[in-house]
Amino acid sequence: MKKLSEILLDTKTEEDVKARYAEFFKIKYNTADKHDLYHDEVLFEFKYDVNLSSLHGKAKVLAQILYYIFRLKFKQSGEYAEKRIPPFLCLADKNETVLTETAIWKKYYSGNYDWDLQPSSPDSKLVEDLKKDENFLKLATFDLQKSFDEMNFCEALEKALDKQKPLDFGEDKKIISEENFEEVFLYWDSIFHNDVQNGVKSSRYFVCDISAGKSEYSDMKGGVNFYLDEKGKTVFKTILKKNYEKFWNIYAKIDNPRTIEGILAKIDRLTDDSLRRFEGQFFTPLDFAKKGLEYLEKNLGKDFYKKYKIWDMCAGTGNLEYYIPSEFYHNVYVSTLAEDEVEHLKKVFWTIPENVFQYNYLNDDVDLLFAESEQQEILQQMGNWKLPKNLREDLKNPENKWIILINPPYATSQIAGTNMGESKKDVSHTKIREKMHEQNLGEVSRELFSQFLFRIEKEFRGKNAVLAMYSTLKYINANNDEKLREKIFDFSYKNGFIFNSLNFTGNKGSFPVGFLIWDIAKRQPLEQQNIVVDVFESTIRKKEMIRGSAIKIGQKKFIAENKEKFLSKWVKRPSCIKNFPAMKSAINVAYDNKDIRDRISENFIGSLKAQGNDIQNQNLTAFFSGPSASAGAFSIEPENFVQSLVVNAVRRIPKATWINDRDQFMQPKNLLSAEFSNDCVVWSLFSGSNQSSSLKNVKYKNQIFQIHNQFFPFASAKVLEWKISNPDIKAQIAKENRFVADFLRSAELSAESKAVLEIGQKIYQAFFEKWNELDRTKFKLETWDAGWWQIRMSLADQNFCVELFAEMKKAHEILKKKLLPQIYEFGFLAEEKVENAE
Repeated sequence: MKKLSEILLDTKTEEDVKARYAEFFKIKYNTADKHDLYHDEVLFEFKYDVNLSSLHGKAKVLAQILYYIFRLKFKQSGEYAEKRIPPFLCLADKNETVLTETAIWKKYYSGNYDWDLQPSSPDSKLVEDLKKDENFLKLATFDLQKSFDEMNFCEALEKALDKQKPLDFGEDKKIISEENFEEVFLYWDSIFHNDVQNGVKSSRYFVCDISAGKSEYSDMKGGVNFYLDEKGKTVFKTILKKNYEKFWNIYAKIDNPRTIEGILAKIDRLTDDSLRRFEGQFFTPLDFAKKGLEYLEKNLGKDFYKKYKIWDMCAGTGNLEYYIPSEFYHNVYVSTLAEDEVEHLKKVFWTIPENVFQYNYLNDDVDLLFAESEQQEILQQMGNWKLPKNLREDLKNPENKWIILINPPYATSQIAGTNMGESKKDVSHTKIREKMHEQNLGEVSRELFSQFLFRIEKEFRGKNAVLAMYSTLKYINANNDEKLREKIFDFSYKNGFIFNSLNFTGNKGSFPVGFLIWDIAKRQPLEQQNIVVDVFESTIRKKEMIRGSAIKIGQKKFIAENKEKFLSKWVKRPSCIKNFPAMKSAINVAYDNKDIRDRISENFIGSLKAQGNDIQNQNLTAFFSGPSASAGAFSIEPENFVQSLVVNAVRRIPKATWINDRDQFMQPKNLLSAEFSNDCVVWSLFSGSNQSSSLKNVKYKNQIFQIHNQFFPFASAKVLEWKISNPDIKAQIAKENRFVADFLRSAELSAESKAVLEIGQKIYQAFFEKWNELDRTKFKLETWDAGWWQIRMSLADQNFCVELFAEMKKAHEILKKKLLPQIYEFGFLAEEKVENAE
């Protein structure tokens, strides 16, 4: 039989190493939850060749595997709930390996490190701390090329993998807490539901079973005695011993009465209408609600629940507060508009019924709040406030610190959620809107979201308060929210994260939803702040409807600037004075548009359609040989030609993702280099957004027009040297060049641009040579200066030049990759550092 070292000799990848280990030791694969290879007794982390003899290399791999152990211990989502913490860890590459007991590293995987990072990029502090640890310095590395090391390792690993052999090593079990008990219950219930059902909720047996001393397995009876209450009521249930031992070999019982009380306060959600809450449509996903509380803890301190009062005035079903320990409920106020949600909240927060109330934040007490202070005192004595007295008194107390924890409604939605729910006519006509009109806030007052922020700013002005808000990010950078930023929202940014809107059940859009923390007491214009957020990704196992753990994949910057610095304001737009056929596509004239835009400037050579200013509108970017019929277009003239095609490239090149979906394009912060500008021109000329064309005898508004293609890139004299199959077309070729041909002749081009242009010339030559074989009617081929759209589409229609187009695609992509980082360097888009999720 071959040795392990021998079968590893020809491995070339990490996957090869893993496969050979599994084959040699007869280990069944289990790589769910993104572990390299999970076994009940050993968790493996494989590499190809990282030099495990070096302190840093070994520490980084050990740190990586400790991330998985952290998830197994503290994160119960997905298959984590079903997996125990293996007592051994194995780090291995093709040459070396390390085997260690898991429990040795408990203080690290239970420690205060950034566990949101991807395991492949572990917290550098964890790596450095491991390198200083005495146990780590003693940790042996087996060199598989040495027979003695190989033999000892193989014997040790086989012993570790054998469940039957007694081991002297300590074993760590997974904890059950208020934060993870739902997933633990789902796993427990999947095993024992049929065994315990008899009219009593299975969740009641579950709470009994997880409480230390409240359940006991009887070998004599072959089942479990559940001590259901303090009066001594005992219920026996027949349960297979192997199933019971399997579960309790993974988890540790709870011996803290406060933890049990907290779970009891929330347990009804598990068996009544929990699934609607847990996966609830329109409500903040619980994994990200939990993440929000973790960020508050990072910024305000671990015991912030003791120091701060919390008010959620859009509480809905209480998802944002769900993970607040029940012992601190006395510091929490929750209010909502819907009566049925109030009844639900009173069940959840049963220890503080006085802090749960129905309240219309945009209409109730508005006149009182905005009255002068003396008048407020008089009205308060008259008992006209709808706000509960205890909350009013807390708000008046200058010693209190506040957290406004909220997911406010958007647009015309009546549902407390992020831009979700049905619109209703006139729903935004509130008393707060009237107050906003008095301050000339204009269109922004129509949005319920802005109305909430307006009242919050008034309610908490001068108080020690932070706003912790789930929302889209439009209030930071959207054009329509500029007055909101100028007159209301100038709070100081502290920290935050974003996640994909698809995590909201029922939502089909894909855009960033943020949880951002703002200090209301400190005021600073947003454009002067550095707003950098963490980016999280969460996978969802749709079949089981279980949400995965949120994993940090990078950081993203959001720019808040005055709209005068938007890219849409960068190019000088010449006055349009003449009528000309408006284009709705490359070769189709817009005859029937009601709101038609058919005027051009004096020195018109084309038009650029650049609708909107954010990246979600990037597909609404193209240039034409006639005026674009759409809104947002302007005339291209020689003076603004380069800028216009730079705008086209800048808007088209970046890939639209859910992360940058709301990003605004900005004017460059530095003078552009000639090479960058010319690269943008060449890239644009051979892009799909080049909708230029040449059309003959176009009848438009009782006139006949000739539409010339000024974006034709080659000199007339050069074209005449080519093989032209149609003599009539050859006779048409004008002596003077089109504008772009002259521009390119005098421009200094990079090697990448020249490569694109050279392939482009071959395609143009093939077009003229095959003119007579093309469908001239379909593509309106009537004149020599045909547009790029006409050329590529007519050739592709006949399956001509397949190899040339493949070459063009490759060269065009090379030019794109060169331009993309410069788009961020010049400040056209906000920078982001995001890794692909594992």
